[in-house]
Amino acid sequence: MGGVKGMKGKIVSYGLSAIVLLSVLAMTIPASADMQMADEFGVEDAMGNPGDYVNVLVNITNVKNGPIFAIEFELIYDKSVLELTNVQRGELTANWSEPERKGEYGIGIVGSPSVAIQNGASGSVVNLTFHVIGTGSTGMNLSNIILYNTAWQQGTAPPKNGTFTVIGIDKTAPTTNVTVPPTNPNGTTIPPGTILPWTNETVKLWFFRTDNGGSGVAYTNLSLAKESETDTLNVTISNNSGVMNRTLKKGENVTVPFNKTFGEYFNVTISEECNATIEYYSVDNAENPETNKTVTVRIKYPTTGNVSINEIMYAPNKEWGGQYNEWIELYNKDDKTINLTGWEIDGKKIPDGTVIQPQGYLIIARNDTSFAETYPRAVCSVVRVSIELNNDGEELFLNDSAGNVVDSVNYTPYADGNLGKRNGKTLERNETAWEESIRNGGTPCQRNSVLPPTSFVIDGYVFYEDNTACNNPTVKITNDKIGEWFAENWTDSNYYRLTLKSTAEVMAGDMLRIDASSPDGTQINVTTFVVTQADIDKGGVRINVTVTPPAAPEPEIISWSPEESIVNNTEGESRRFNITVDQVVNVSWLINGTEVFSESGVNESEYTNTSAVPGLWNVSVIVENENGTDMHSWIWNVTKVAVVAAPPNITEWYPVATEISNNAGESREFKVKANQTVNVSWYINGSLVHENISVPAFVNATYTNTSAVPGLWNVSVIVENENGTDMHSWIWNVRSPYAVELSVEPPMYVCVRPNENATFRIIVKNNGTEPDKFNLTVEAPGNVNAILSKKETSELDPGETENITLNVSTSQIGEYIVSVTATSQNDPSVSDTVTTTTNVTEVPHRIVELVYNENNMGYNYIAWTGDYTINASDLVSMIRKGAGERAFPDDAFIAYFNTTSGDWEIFFGDGTGTTNFKLRQYDVVCVRVADEGKFYMPVP
Repeated sequence: MGGVKGMKGKIVSYGLSAIVLLSVLAMTIPASADMQMADEFGVEDAMGNPGDYVNVLVNITNVKNGPIFAIEFELIYDKSVLELTNVQRGELTANWSEPERKGEYGIGIVGSPSVAIQNGASGSVVNLTFHVIGTGSTGMNLSNIILYNTAWQQGTAPPKNGTFTVIGIDKTAPTTNVTVPPTNPNGTTIPPGTILPWTNETVKLWFFRTDNGGSGVAYTNLSLAKESETDTLNVTISNNSGVMNRTLKKGENVTVPFNKTFGEYFNVTISEECNATIEYYSVDNAENPETNKTVTVRIKYPTTGNVSINEIMYAPNKEWGGQYNEWIELYNKDDKTINLTGWEIDGKKIPDGTVIQPQGYLIIARNDTSFAETYPRAVCSVVRVSIELNNDGEELFLNDSAGNVVDSVNYTPYADGNLGKRNGKTLERNETAWEESIRNGGTPCQRNSVLPPTSFVIDGYVFYEDNTACNNPTVKITNDKIGEWFAENWTDSNYYRLTLKSTAEVMAGDMLRIDASSPDGTQINVTTFVVTQADIDKGGVRINVTVTPPAAPEPEIISWSPEESIVNNTEGESRRFNITVDQVVNVSWLINGTEVFSESGVNESEYTNTSAVPGLWNVSVIVENENGTDMHSWIWNVTKVAVVAAPPNITEWYPVATEISNNAGESREFKVKANQTVNVSWYINGSLVHENISVPAFVNATYTNTSAVPGLWNVSVIVENENGTDMHSWIWNVRSPYAVELSVEPPMYVCVRPNENATFRIIVKNNGTEPDKFNLTVEAPGNVNAILSKKETSELDPGETENITLNVSTSQIGEYIVSVTATSQNDPSVSDTVTTTTNVTEVPHRIVELVYNENNMGYNYIAWTGDYTINASDLVSMIRKGAGERAFPDDAFIAYFNTTSGDWEIFFGDGTGTTNFKLRQYDVVCVRVADEGKFYMPVP
C-alpha cells in the first residue's frame, strides 16, 4: 500500500478510495483559499454530433506552490444535452488512482508524492467522456476547485470554463497541406505526390491541417507508402510546444493528434539518408478521412570528407569506466554532413548509416552502455565499435568507404611517456600535435581542453532579502569535476566575477555550485546550475543571488510508534500512539479531524485510546512552535470481533461398518454426508481417486468402485472448506474367487515311540467363491517318513471341506515338524500351509490342555503320571502355545505344595522362583496361565 506524504514527509495511507481519502484530507489539511496552485484549471470548448461520444480533457496550467498529489472539483453542465459516461485519468495523472465521481457533479482523484504533479507542469488531469443526447449547447463550468500539495496545504486555481456545441452532421473531410524548405509555415504548399530533389542536408516538412469549419481535425496519420524504397524512417515530429521521435514504417500509422500540443501545424524533420515516400492524411471529429497524399524525401550524404581523429581514451582507469570503456572521438572539419557507411577505424567497421554533422563530433566506443553511464551529459552521437586499443601504443587509421586513409595517428610515443595512461586523462589533439588532456575524463563531444582556452565568465550581483545591495560578498564557485574558485569582489559593490577557461575548467554539461554569503557570514545562498552549450557559445552566464538569514529549522517528528502507517485492532482493544520531536512544541492529537488530546511545551507525547470502536479512523498528531509545524498520521482500522466457524463434521456414512468385504470384480458404493457445504476427496491407500466439489450440507457425496481388485484396501474420505476438515475411513477386503484354508487335528502335537505312526487329520476347506481342486504337498526332515493319503482333493464347492490323512514316523527320538501345503489348481498363486509336530520318545505322552477362563482364572491342577522324576524347569519347557512353539508366559507359573515344609514352591515361566523343585509320579501341581488362550502340556 502506498502513502501520501504529510508536511514533513510522513506517510498517510492512500490505498483507500479517492473519495474516502479526499474526505480524510479535507478534515485534516487546513484550507488556504487564497493560495493559488496553478495559473488555470478547466476545459476547452468542444463540439459533437447527436449520438457521438466526445472526450473532454480537464487541464491544469503551470502548477505552482506544489507539487500537487490530490484534486477535487465540480463541473456543471446541462444534463439534457450531455450525459457523463466515463471518467479516466489524464496525462499528468497516469500513475494516480482511478478518478471517482462525488455527488451529482463532483469528481476526485488522488496520487502519491512519488508521482505528484511538479511545479511548472501543464497538461490534462482528468479525461471526461460525454454522450451527446440533446441539441443546442451547454456551458461546462468549473467550481469548488480544491488542490492538495505535498506540504499538506489546500489551494485552488482560477477556473477556465468551456462551451459544448451540438453540431449537425459533418460530411466534409479535412485538408492537409505540406511545405518544404526554403519555405516557412506560411509558404507555398507543394502538390501531393511531389518527389523532392536529392539533398545532402536535413529536410524539414511543414504540415498544415484544417477542417474548413466542420467538426474539427481529430488527428493526422503518417506512414511510409507501399512504393517507398526506404522501409523504415526515423523522424522528429515537433512544433513550438512539443517534440516526439517516431519511426515511420510501411502499413503502420504514426498518429499526430490535434490537441493543445500539436494543433493547426507541425513539422517533420528527417536527418538520415533515405529515399522515402511518406503517406499522410487527416481525419476529422466526425470520422471523415482525407484522401491519402504522398511526398517523397531523398537524402544522400557525402561518403568522404575532412574527418580527423581528435581524442583517444586508450587506457581508462576504474574511475572512468575501466579497461573496456575505451573510446575515440572523431571531428568533422567540413561544413557538410558526412555519411560514414563503409568507413573503418582501427580496422573495425563503423556501423552503416552513421553520420557526423558539420563541425560535429562522433564517439567510437568499445562499450556504448558503459560510456553513457560514465559520461551521462555527453551531447554528441555514440556508436559501438569493437575497438581494442593497445595500452603500450599503436598506429590508428581512419579509412573512408573507398579504403582511403582519411587520418591516422601513432600514439606509441605518448603511451611510452605514460601520457593518458590509467590516470583518468585522455590524449587530445592540439593545433599541431597531441597532449594529455587537462580535464579528468577528457572532453568527449566538446572542444579539446589543450586548445588555446577561451574565456567563460560567471558574474552577477548579490542582494539582501530587501533587495538592497550586499557589498563585498564572498562567492565561491565549485565545479565538482575540476575544483573550486573564489570570485573577485569589491568592498564598495555587490558585483562578483569569475573568469574560467573553456573547456579546461568548464564545459557544457558541467554542474556548477555558487555559495554566496554576506561579509559577516550571517546571510547565505546556495545556487546550482548546469552549463549548456549555448552558455559556452556565449562565453559566460550571469547569475544574480539573494542571500537570506538561515531559517530556523521547522520542528520535525523524528520517531513514532507504531512505525506502520496502517494499524489494526479488534473492537474493545487498547491502542497507544506516541511521537518524539526534535524541538519543544505544542501537540494536538486528532481523530478524523476532531481533537481528542493536547499538551504544551514537550518534545515527547503519547495518546492512548482504551476502547477501540469499529471503523476506519484517521489518527493525526500536529506539532507546532514559532519555527513551524509538522504532522504524522496513521490509518487505524478497528474491526469487529471475528466469529470463528466450527469445522465441518461427517454426520453419516455408508457402509456403516468400518470393515467391509467384497469379492473381486464386484461394485462397491461409498457415501458420506457433512453438516456444511464442502469439497470431498476420496482416497484408496493414500492415492486420490475421486472428488466431489461444493457438495451442499446434508447431501450425499458418493464414490463408486465398479471393479474391486483383490487385496486389503484403506478407503478414506476427507471433507473440507474454509472452516476446516473431517475424515472417515473403511477397511475394504476384496477376496479372490479362489481361496483355501488348511487346519490340522490334533492342533498341538502327537507323541509316539520310534517307528510308530503319528497320525494327523489335514482339513482342506474351499474358502473361495468358485468350485476348485487343490494339490497337496508335504515337506519333512530327511530322516522322517511323511505320507499323505491323497495328493489332490476332489472338486470342492465354495465352503466345502475334505479330510486328508497324514502319517509321520521315524526311528530316531526327537521332535519333528512336518508341513503340508494346499495349492489351488485354478489359481496357483493361492495356497495355504499348516505344520504338525511329532514328538518321538520312549515314553509316550498325552496332551493336557491348559486354559484361562472366567471360571478357573487360569489355575489348572494336574497330576504328574510319569514313572520318573522331573524338574519344574523341564516341565515348563514342555508347555507350548501351539505346535512347535515354546510359549509359556513369563508371569505364568507352576506351583507345588510341599507337605513336609508346609509351603508352596513356585517356578515362573521366566525361570525364576523359590526353587526348581522336582516332581515324582502322581505329584499334583498347579499350573497357572496368566492370559487367555490355550496352552498344551504333555503328560505321560
